[in-house]
Amino acid sequence: MKIDWYKNIAELLLMNGRIQAATTFHPEGLGFLYPVKTFALANDVWWVEQVDHLNTRIISTGRQQQPLHPQFFQPFFSLEQPAVLDAAAMHQLQTKLEIPSGTAVLVPVRHNGISAFLLLHYASAPNYCTGYADFLSILQLRITELVEKWQRERQLEKVRLRFKGILESISQSVVFIAENEHYCWMNANACRLLDVKEKNPGLLRVREAMLRLRSRASNAAEIEVEMLQAFQGRTKDNWYWRLEEPWMVLKVSCRRLKSEGLQGMLWVFDDVSRMLAYEEQLEEKNKTLELHYRQLEQVTERYVLAGKATNDAIWDWNLQENTISWSNSFVENFGYEQETNPELWYSNIHPKDQDRVLQSIYRVINSDDLSNWEEQYRYYNRKKGGFVYVKDRGFVIRDEKGRSLRMVGSMQDITQLKKKEREALLQNARLQEIAVMNSHLVRKPVANILGIIQLLRTAGPAELNELIPLLEACGEELDQVVKEINNKSNLDYKKRIFPLTEGK
Repeated sequence: MKIDWYKNIAELLLMNGRIQAATTFHPEGLGFLYPVKTFALANDVWWVEQVDHLNTRIISTGRQQQPLHPQFFQPFFSLEQPAVLDAAAMHQLQTKLEIPSGTAVLVPVRHNGISAFLLLHYASAPNYCTGYADFLSILQLRITELVEKWQRERQLEKVRLRFKGILESISQSVVFIAENEHYCWMNANACRLLDVKEKNPGLLRVREAMLRLRSRASNAAEIEVEMLQAFQGRTKDNWYWRLEEPWMVLKVSCRRLKSEGLQGMLWVFDDVSRMLAYEEQLEEKNKTLELHYRQLEQVTERYVLAGKATNDAIWDWNLQENTISWSNSFVENFGYEQETNPELWYSNIHPKDQDRVLQSIYRVINSDDLSNWEEQYRYYNRKKGGFVYVKDRGFVIRDEKGRSLRMVGSMQDITQLKKKEREALLQNARLQEIAVMNSHLVRKPVANILGIIQLLRTAGPAELNELIPLLEACGEELDQVVKEINNKSNLDYKKRIFPLTEGK
């Protein structure tokens, strides 16, 4: 019977178009083999595809086939045009594919890295009249187009999966509405934000959810204007939706995607409520810090002015880091350079005072209830080249647990005060000695004079001659005592005061 292969070509083209429009081509399935079998009038159809360098995929309308090594099919993969297999090639395939006896026509498919072929099996030789070769050429072209479409779909699916994986991993809420609004997708964060519980919500459901979200915004009118611009194709970034009940601030971005396979509107919602709250708290803290900084500047200024107004060496001892800082008075009055090591201080204490001073200061530092410390000791003044007397006072600063953190204080040179104290002590001693002389040495001649005066009142002429020399002797004795007292009062004090500065 004569076959009109051109009629089959037309029907194949119509069917092929319907297959492309309605289904997705997958070589793993049999959906595309049965139309081929029908229009090629074949008894069975095989699809053989090289998956990788070790495996092939073999599917058939007749029976299930096990994968084979692709090296076996290399001679067939290398063909470029449809061909009727000769007896030798047919025998080779029959050993692997279990093809029944008959005629086999091979239609190669090679496109963009894919090596495959269709094998049409006829129990008897087909009618090779005019049109069959054209039918095979059209069949080869259409199958190649299906393969190309499948490759694009597979690449697009990979892009979609990668895109979806990325969007599911970020903290923002993402909604994608495809071009012509036939497809929409949102990540899990967006489902929670929009209160959408369906796994694959429809476009209407997404629109309603976004409308409900906008209605909660205090700046809804502003959002509507911005949305109109976004739908007109303008990219909107850093666009804030201020929601109420519950309060939330969303930073919204909307842009139109035009990449291959991803054409549509991409909405990104970023909840910045906590960040804005942190920014407000940070602003408050900055204001507080600025106030504290100004107060610190004032304290520092007072500290500097106090250091200039006094000769006291002001010090600040960081007990945690064991470092000490000194005011300029320490450098100017004691002749030392600025040194943060506390060893500079205690190594220049007089050896006889060192243990006492260190014990007293650490007793306060290590105490639970003492904070104030004061000591007087001798300290080496490098500028004067000798020891001077100093009065050192400090205050311990503790944390809320009572641990000593810092100790601040001042060291004052009291050498001149010590000299005046010594002078006052010597003056008191001299006054006491004069008082003793008044009470003992002066009293004797005065008592004698008083006794002679009593005798003179009753003495006769002869007795007067004896009493007058006695009175003169008592007067001379009293005069001598007065001179001694006068000498005591006019002593050179400086000779009596021992020096207060000593060589090191």
